[in-house]
Amino acid sequence: MVSLASTNVYFLQEVSAVLLLAILAFILLAGVKGWRRYVVTWLSLVLIILHYTVISIISKYAKVTVLPLIVVEHDSYGGSLYVDYGQLAILTILIVWRREIYERIKKIANKLRAGRGGLESSQTGGVGEGLAEEKS
Repeated sequence: MVSLASTNVYFLQEVSAVLLLAILAFILLAGVKGWRRYVVTWLSLVLIILHYTVISIISKYAKVTVLPLIVVEHDSYGGSLYVDYGQLAILTILIVWRREIYERIKKIANKLRAGRGGLESSQTGGVGEGLAEEKS
């Protein structure tokens, strides 16, 4: 059986850790306005890919359960809890782009309301709904 040590998982974990530190340093030192948002987004996307690649490799040798913000690893020696850096990176992307996401959702909701409003206005005038019905 191939051991986990013979795979490149440890190298991927080291790269993921460096990426995580780079994202945190970039956010803390430079902020996330303008072009910096794109840098944070791309670093986060690479971190997500590397993190879940590591989880995929580890799952060949141990039982891995992904929970909200936590990864649980079970093997014959016991279990370990880890922070799920992939989900944190997803949350980082959502927070960095929250205004754009909000505006896009708002625009879609307005289009849906406008489309539904057109149907509702064409269906008015039924029995008991007009002004003539109220006055009599």
